[in-house]
Amino acid sequence: MYALVTFIAGALMIFGGTVPYIPQYLEIQSSGNAEGFSTYVCLTLLVANTLRIMFWFGHPFETPLLIQSFMMNATMLAMVYVCVTVRNKSEIVANK
Repeated sequence: MYALVTFIAGALMIFGGTVPYIPQYLEIQSSGNAEGFSTYVCLTLLVANTLRIMFWFGHPFETPLLIQSFMMNATMLAMVYVCVTVRNKSEIVANK
């Protein structure tokens, strides 16, 4: 029972931070509008999670938190990609 609770808690820690960005990603992609999303959020989270990964090499902490940092970096890179892609398409259309 303890192992199951530990596994579920670890999974929630890993994916809990990334799940809220899924609807936002899908909305930006489907609507073609990234106006309400600030890429500064992505920058802040990329820096924070990269620092946490680097800190792990000096003082190792729980593995789920390390995996969460990698997942958040991947999520933020995906958000930056969709924002840049959508904004570039809208600028190209506006310039024509």
